[in-house]
Formats: sequence, structure tokens, C-alpha cells
Amino acid sequence: MNMLKPTKNILIVYMIVSMLFLCSCSTKGGENITLDGSSGNSTSDITVHSDAISNETTEDETSTDSPFLEPEVFVESGTDNGEAIKQIYSTNSKIRELDSISGIDDVVVIVSGKGITRRDVETAKIMRGVDITNDNETVKSILHNLMKHKAMKAEAERLNIEPDAADVEKYWKPIKDEIYDENADEFAKADMISLGLTKEEYVQRHIQIGYDMYQREALFKFAAPAHGDYDRFADELIKKAKIEFLDKELEDIYTQ
Repeated sequence: MNMLKPTKNILIVYMIVSMLFLCSCSTKGGENITLDGSSGNSTSDITVHSDAISNETTEDETSTDSPFLEPEVFVESGTDNGEAIKQIYSTNSKIRELDSISGIDDVVVIVSGKGITRRDVETAKIMRGVDITNDNETVKSILHNLMKHKAMKAEAERLNIEPDAADVEKYWKPIKDEIYDENADEFAKADMISLGLTKEEYVQRHIQIGYDMYQREALFKFAAPAHGDYDRFADELIKKAKIEFLDKELEDIYTQ
């Protein structure tokens, strides 16, 4: 598949959708936005408050060339807007159907103390946009990508590395502006509605996504003099990580 790059709004949304499986965030009330990773950078440390989500607009652009985002865009290049929105609804409908699967939130792999759930794996399969029921190589690739992010998360926390709050805001602020702008394109709104999220929940989710993305970038920059290559660095972390498979089928696929 080719990456879709017709407009800023479309690109932002599809990069957004491709990473939804990386987090699940809760929403709390308050007066301002807190980005506090001091107690281990857990989801509960990153909170968006209702009064901070206003209708203000921003000129900040979301970076589209960062290797730390790693979008898995499922819309073919050249797809028109109407068809793209249909695909958003179709894909997110499949993601929501995962709720009906018994044990969907069971942990199937632990990487340096960080759990990967069956939901993470199944959502990533859906995001590939193809039938991979019998495609073990693709499942192996998905597992490796999830393990890579967990290993990097654990290493960043071990080294007390946090992202720059301004960088994180540059990621989620355009998303907030998109869903609060009545005259904006409908991509982010379609994504939010089809996932069954409120505006606050949707912004909260992307604060976490932005935090994780730029934390990986900060970690890599810290380690770059010794490594230089992002994939090699991530692979080395996986090799050093303590990995425990709790699902024999997935273990066989990954180790074959």
C-alpha cells in the first residue's frame, strides 16, 4: 500500500488512527492541562482537563516525517474523501467489535514489565487493512513492532527520559482544533465518532500518543551517539529485554 498524502488533515487522521492501539486513556476534570511524567510516565500521569479543551485554533503543524510515528496507513493512495471516511467507519467498527471477544484484554506478551494485550495485537491486525488470518510473517512483524515500543517505553522510564511538552502539544493541538472546528474537514470527527469517544476522550487519547511518540524520540536522541540507527537501537533493546510470552501460538509465530 502507498501512504496517503493528499492533505494535512487526511494525513494527520490516518497517522492518528494507525496508532490508536498504542494506548487507552482515561479522562479527568480540572482547569488546565497537565503533562507530568515524573512518577513513571504512566497513562494516569497525563491528563487533559475539560476547561483546557477550547475552540482556540493553532498554526502548529504535526510532523509527518518522524520515524517515531511509524504510521500504518490503510487507505490506498488516490482514495476520495467520501470513500476514505467510509473506510474510517468500517475499520473502527471492526475495532469496536473486539469488545465482544472473551479475553481480549488479556496480556499475551510481557516486555521488560510492559504488557502487550490481545487487543493490541488484534487492533494492529485490523489497521493493516488486509486479511492476515494465515499470514504469520505479518503477525510476526506486528508483534515485533509492539515489542519494540514496549522495550523503548521501559528503557525511557528506566533512564527518566521525558519528551518536551511543547513537542507533545504540537502533535495533539491540531487534532483538538480539528474536532472543535465546525467548518473543518470531517476526518478526525469521523474517527472520533466511529470509535464512540467524546471530544475530551479523543484528545486525551492523542495526548498519550504524542507523549509516547516524542518520548521514543527523546530516548533515541539520548542514545544516538552510541547507536545512530533507530531500528538497530530498538532491536538491541528487544534483545536485552526480558520477554515472556503468555500465548503459545503467538510465541511460536514470533520464534519460527
